[in-house]
Amino acid sequence: MINYGFFGSIQEKKEKQPREVVRKEEPSWIKKTCYQVPGLTKEQQDELYAIASTLIFLNPEKIRSSYKELTNLAVKFEKSKDFIKAKLNRRIAIGLAIYEGNKKGARTNIVSYAKLEGDEGFGKKALEYLEHLFWVQEHGHGYKPRAA
Repeated sequence: MINYGFFGSIQEKKEKQPREVVRKEEPSWIKKTCYQVPGLTKEQQDELYAIASTLIFLNPEKIRSSYKELTNLAVKFEKSKDFIKAKLNRRIAIGLAIYEGNKKGARTNIVSYAKLEGDEGFGKKALEYLEHLFWVQEHGHGYKPRAA
């Protein structure tokens, strides 16, 4: 771009180059929590994080349904053969059960979800790592259960 400077001289104006903004992303509390569990290898912590990040909600307070309502809806949808809605309700119920510290409810819904999904391997891994998630919860790291 040409700019006419003082006393009529011609100067070339340098165009401003956009500056790159480098943001250092802070790991989520789920990731921090999963990597604090003692006794796990790096690979196991990675697997725990992969499972936890699909089951735990970042803002569970925004879910207006209760764990029991979601579980009952899932059963209703299973009976009516609407498996997509059943899986969705099971998955949300798992997240709420974990949030509330409801081990039995989380286990029950994980087993049912794995059967609906046809992925028993996911169910076994999720149940295995569920104990680690509850250990973290009970020892005050990261995820705090709400009062039921």
